[in-house]
Amino acid sequence: MASQPLLICYGSETGNSKAIATRIFKECVDQQFAKDTQLLSLNEFSVNFKLRDRAKTLKQSPSSNNLQAMDNTTTTTNGHILDSKANMIIICSTTGNGDVPQNGDNFYRFIKLKSTPANFFSNLSYTILGLGDSNYDMFCNAARNIDKRLTELGADRFSNRGEADEVVGLEVAVEPFIAQTFQSLRKIYASLATPQTTSTVVENIPVANPIAEPPVSEPSSAQSIPQGIPQPSNPTPVNPTIPTTLPSPVSEKQESNLPNNNHMSGAGRSSITSSSHNGNTEPTDVTPIRKLSAAGGLQQLDALSSLVSASQSSANQYLTIIRLENDNKFKPVDNMTYYNNRLKSMYGDCCEAVCDEESNEESNEKKAPECPSVFSAAVHGARYLTTTESSKQVLHLEFDINSAPISDDATFKYEPGDSLGVFCENDQDQVDALLEKLKEIGSLKHYEVPNGKKGIQSEPLRENDLISIKCIDESKKCLFPNHFLAGEDEAIRLRTIFTKRVDIMSPVTIPMLQMLAKYCTNFLEKSALLKLTFDTNMYNTQIVKQRANLYDILCWYPSCKPPLNHLLQEMSPLQPRFYSISSSPIKHPDEVHIAFSVVKFETPPPHRTTRVGCCTHWLQNKAKKFWSSEEQVNIPVFIKPSPSFKLPKSLNTPIIMIGPGTGVVPFRSFLQHRECQLDKKQSDGTNWLFFGCRSIRSDFLYRDDLRDFETESFVNLNLLVACSREANSGGGVWYGGSYVQDYLKEYSSNIAEIMIMKKGCLYVCGDAQGMATQVNRVLHQIIEEECGYSSEEAKKVVQQWQSEGRYLKEVWS
Repeated sequence: MASQPLLICYGSETGNSKAIATRIFKECVDQQFAKDTQLLSLNEFSVNFKLRDRAKTLKQSPSSNNLQAMDNTTTTTNGHILDSKANMIIICSTTGNGDVPQNGDNFYRFIKLKSTPANFFSNLSYTILGLGDSNYDMFCNAARNIDKRLTELGADRFSNRGEADEVVGLEVAVEPFIAQTFQSLRKIYASLATPQTTSTVVENIPVANPIAEPPVSEPSSAQSIPQGIPQPSNPTPVNPTIPTTLPSPVSEKQESNLPNNNHMSGAGRSSITSSSHNGNTEPTDVTPIRKLSAAGGLQQLDALSSLVSASQSSANQYLTIIRLENDNKFKPVDNMTYYNNRLKSMYGDCCEAVCDEESNEESNEKKAPECPSVFSAAVHGARYLTTTESSKQVLHLEFDINSAPISDDATFKYEPGDSLGVFCENDQDQVDALLEKLKEIGSLKHYEVPNGKKGIQSEPLRENDLISIKCIDESKKCLFPNHFLAGEDEAIRLRTIFTKRVDIMSPVTIPMLQMLAKYCTNFLEKSALLKLTFDTNMYNTQIVKQRANLYDILCWYPSCKPPLNHLLQEMSPLQPRFYSISSSPIKHPDEVHIAFSVVKFETPPPHRTTRVGCCTHWLQNKAKKFWSSEEQVNIPVFIKPSPSFKLPKSLNTPIIMIGPGTGVVPFRSFLQHRECQLDKKQSDGTNWLFFGCRSIRSDFLYRDDLRDFETESFVNLNLLVACSREANSGGGVWYGGSYVQDYLKEYSSNIAEIMIMKKGCLYVCGDAQGMATQVNRVLHQIIEEECGYSSEEAKKVVQQWQSEGRYLKEVWS
């Protein structure tokens, strides 16, 4: 292995970037590129390696290339890690109004300082992948800004920047980006290794806890693949070579996105780009990477054969499961401890503000956010906002947050525009079915007994057995088992893991499919599974749109019999879900309200399986328990502050709110808050709300509240309700058969006056692909028609609104 360090860094808001970075890290360790391979958040890289101290030293001695070692944890044996050549892979998502995620904010604040020496990263070679949503105008803005600034500070990119779009599916760009990155890494580290070193490394690859490979049966006429499973083009191996392991797509945070979050659309912008820039951070050219597809031909057959061969030697098992016999020696860890550890893992502890002591460059910057804390909130109110005639169920929940933490400098426990994070559980029927399937195929027999037999046991683990999970590979201990345990010494029951810790309801990831293929004893099933891992179109059709989870795969491919410890290595942690808050902390200081659509849908043919949203279904069951029982119902939650989706400071600033469906939820909070702030005082700040629904009778969410704001309140609300499936119904509110964008055209002069003359704020919340796109188009038309501007001039006006924080979106696909 080479001495040139390799750092995999991430900036992650909901866990997607970290999951991809984790996958890359595991593959880099397995391929043994570098002796020093680390997985860090961008903040951890900034703080652990004391970048600010190094910058000060460089400014004092600009000609010095070798700084003295700081300490063993932050330097290499020759000094600071950046004193000599180092390589870095960055995975970074974009949040808020084009911002860097919280666990990368410290790093970004440092690199954007004008006082940072121009040659600070002259020894760094890097590549970067941005994750984003093309429904937002600041698509992949965080990665673009980091890329631009690193180049300005002397860093050199060894591979083109990638940009993955949630609209079309992250895997469309993630897969070829990683393929290109590993190709570049092989060239870099091959040039550093001598033939002798390479030979030594190959001969000494450690194998952790090996088990016997299941025999692979040759295909015959008697063997067949179950109906609906994709079949390989050619099952005959052709000179197999070990391919690059590709990264997994990660499930989206919004459950309301599930049916449509990965449709392949020409509107998406997933690509690999060069680092050329114009006046801002937009790329000026695009360099596409060849994408593995279902085009057929010898190349596809070679790739498939390579993958089949590679599955025989895929990642080693490095977790071992021990069944605990003496319950008194082990104490299960409280779930709240685990949840808070998960938040620290997601957001990091390195959130302190960065301030240049000499130039005070960031004196006007807001304080860096703190890591949220989980607390138990009791449900004390629940009601449906839709009638039984509606095609959807929208549930309103109220929580007691007396136990919620509050920071010393905060006035309230939350602010309008913030979200409530919820740690949910998997559906119990799904848990039962999966545990029964794992027992049936023998997966639960792979465990150890203290001072007893190792390997395959005669009796399977029972769901209530206490177990301990250990990582036996030192290089992986930074990852496992802390993604689903509070600590390596935690004693936990098998059912608890599958109920509260790992995600069993989301579509299986590509790494999971690669691992499962390893344990298929039927060659045709093995090759069919592997084909899904490199054909993104097939993966999208067969897995994503069908929402095929682990249980489905085990049923569709009956020869697949993976051991439990290897399954847990590839299972993703159960991510928290986020819901817009619909209450004001002034009116409800010890309560928080949310509302959401209960997700339930049928997958496309051929399976037509009924799927439910993991969290919304669980919360609905909690509401039913609240209605039917006097027992207190508690939910583990936390407050997630919004970086930008907030009310203007002045009550005299007019606001326009556009929120059809559940997009209206945060605007109830806005209006409640303004009403309490006014407290019988008048202001010049008018409030406009454009709400849309299908039917005024069945889908008018928060009907009574909104009408009171219009007729009884001091908030001076102009309420317009568009009903897409009803004709004009009359009444005190103007509504008819139309959409919110139609009413925007009707009131174009008012909107132009508010936004241009009165410097108001405009908020959009709801569906991204349909509503938000149409609203954005209509806003450009309004500027053109009301101001006499050209399309280019109108575009600049909208961009100015966004840069000033006066045009804000909270949308989902």
